[in-house]
Amino acid sequence: MKCSKHGVLVATVIVFVSLLTDTVRSEVVGWHPDMSLTWGQGFDMRLQYKSMPSVATMDTAPIITGGGDASVAISFAQHKFDLARSFSLNSSVSAKYFTADGTVHFGMVDNQTINQNTLNFTYVCRRNFGITRYMPTGLSAMLTNYVNSRRDKMSCTALQQAVAENFGTHFVSGVRKEAQVIAIYTFSFDSQSRAQSWAASLDASYGNGVGSGKFHTDVKSMLDTHDTSISMSYQLYTTDPVTPWPIAQSGSITNYQQFQDFTTALEQYSQSLPAERAQPVAYVVEDVKNIPGFWALLDCDPSTAELADYDLFLKTYAKFRGWEDLLGGWTSDTRRMSWLNANGQQMVIEMRKDVTAYRKALDQMVKGHFNKGTPLEVSDELLNYLVQLNHIPLPNITIAQITTTESSGYVIWCWFGYVYAGPKDVTIASPFMSVPMVSNGSLVHDPDSIMINPAAIYWNTNDFAAQLQIMHDGGVEMSRFADAIRNGPIWPTLIAMSDTNRIGFFYFKTAIWLHTPTKVDQWALALPNPIGEYVDVLNINSVRNTPAMQSLEGSRSAAVSVVLKNDPVQAVVGNAFDYVFGVTNSGPGAAYGITATMPMNAGCELASIGGSQGAGVYTNGQVTYLVGSLANGAEASIRLRVIPLKDGQNRIGEQVGAGIGAGLTNISSNTSNALGFFSVQPPRLNITRVLGTPKVTWTSDTSRLLIEQTPSLRANSIWSTVTNGIESQGSSKAIPLTNATPAGFFRLRVN
Repeated sequence: MKCSKHGVLVATVIVFVSLLTDTVRSEVVGWHPDMSLTWGQGFDMRLQYKSMPSVATMDTAPIITGGGDASVAISFAQHKFDLARSFSLNSSVSAKYFTADGTVHFGMVDNQTINQNTLNFTYVCRRNFGITRYMPTGLSAMLTNYVNSRRDKMSCTALQQAVAENFGTHFVSGVRKEAQVIAIYTFSFDSQSRAQSWAASLDASYGNGVGSGKFHTDVKSMLDTHDTSISMSYQLYTTDPVTPWPIAQSGSITNYQQFQDFTTALEQYSQSLPAERAQPVAYVVEDVKNIPGFWALLDCDPSTAELADYDLFLKTYAKFRGWEDLLGGWTSDTRRMSWLNANGQQMVIEMRKDVTAYRKALDQMVKGHFNKGTPLEVSDELLNYLVQLNHIPLPNITIAQITTTESSGYVIWCWFGYVYAGPKDVTIASPFMSVPMVSNGSLVHDPDSIMINPAAIYWNTNDFAAQLQIMHDGGVEMSRFADAIRNGPIWPTLIAMSDTNRIGFFYFKTAIWLHTPTKVDQWALALPNPIGEYVDVLNINSVRNTPAMQSLEGSRSAAVSVVLKNDPVQAVVGNAFDYVFGVTNSGPGAAYGITATMPMNAGCELASIGGSQGAGVYTNGQVTYLVGSLANGAEASIRLRVIPLKDGQNRIGEQVGAGIGAGLTNISSNTSNALGFFSVQPPRLNITRVLGTPKVTWTSDTSRLLIEQTPSLRANSIWSTVTNGIESQGSSKAIPLTNATPAGFFRLRVN
């Protein structure tokens, strides 16, 4: 079932339902164009892309339940997977394809253009024609023959696993049909910062879908601003290839009244679609143990396998892919993050490395799941890291104050605003030199106005205070404007925040003829980067009033320390023990790309390196452990398995340090004294008798601890290394003493 060249969706949209009329536990799974299911066919809930043979014979009399209702569902879709989920595409099949090539193999999703400057919504009108189900009457001949040929050769558990792998965990028992009309609405913005600010709130409020009233309110708030930096477009799809469209299948929407008329026509059209052309949009599957005779055939109680959460995995994977694309664009051309200093840019580079590492780990996880059946689990570490990524700051413009005065046929406009570029410790002194006033992307040159364009940005509060005084002395209108700024509630807050945050101040003044005031509605302020891309665009009427600015967590200072968690008092040469170090971020911000370094004492051998997250390597006498990221208050552990090679006092981890990249300044106190002193005893030899055979015994975890023998103890005794006849079981070593053993003395020596 494919999408036609006319944009008609044929039997590819899926809806999940959970309420069925009978008492047998059933599941409803999504449809995908690459899936083909029939009644009684096996279905593997773990690997839903696999085609399975028949497992059940089915009654021919259908049972039809439900139907007749209509509904509208709206979802926020900021990635291709979000679109797929809005259409309820099968998550398992989508996960297999998406992690392989970045598509879900479904045209109307894969053909959408989604980037950091757009917001997308799906508006799905459904007309439900009910669920048609068939009852199982028995087991298929293929399944019966398979089990009978193996039942005497396999254990109960092994037989259950074999049936699941070859026939599936469930069987297909029903289908749900609907008529659907889907609109994909896209809002395009001139800047990433603008889109990001909307996305942050929409992602939370639309997470589980919303009603049409909430969506209408949000659309009205965006369209009523007359903000030319925002545009709205749509594309339409239907499950009915015959009924003609009453409206164009794609186009633009420029005002709220047009949007209201459009949605009314859309919903009326969906209700006109006939039942005879309704399409399958989901399938009902039941556990194979519900098939009559299944338990008797296997002669055991089937076990239940834990199912993977494909939705959570795909949502997480899609977000890491999106962040990897964004940060990859920044790091490939540092002009795209020109407002950041060397420390800030290094932080982004380390974060991009973290994101790539996490994405690759997810790649390996899903490959193992589909190829070997390993678990598909999204850890809390991944989810917490995504929360930290949402706090990456983009420079943004805020209009703090607007005053207008009519005088001699003119309207005098005065705008006061500021640019927030991020904390000072990660930004350059003058991130942007000016704020241009633009209209449709071009610099405003209006013959009906008097304006200096672009406006200079003052990154020093004293410089701007001096400019305010000049304005105050420059005439009645400007005096009123300057006083309004200095006496307003936001000015003291901005002064206080500028101690630690990079805040630049600007103002515009223009006089426009009274007969052309509407031109102002089309103007916008912009922040261009060195390659001409807009980092932020703000329509002149879209007032962002932020009296209490937030320092975004992604760039706030972080205090990382490394401490020894255990301190063994006694150790023995050649015997391994564990040292555990704790790496802690005391905040207040998140830390990224953390690297802990631990010099090893020459009197020790390193057996292994491990930890709660990340990985480590040992080179040139030093352990370098890449911890990755830590949220405020988070801790990671590093475990070093150490084998002492000399007795006396030893230590490990002198001046253990933690830092981001090349010692980023947003980590304070990044070197800590985590010395681990331990006392080492010499190795000991023992003579024991085991089952009548005396043996020389000792313990060792290293090949460097050798046992040697000499026939007599003299000043110039010659010791020979014993290599034959040594029994070994883990750390326990022994040499049996027999009549063939040469007389003499034994000792242990570190090579």
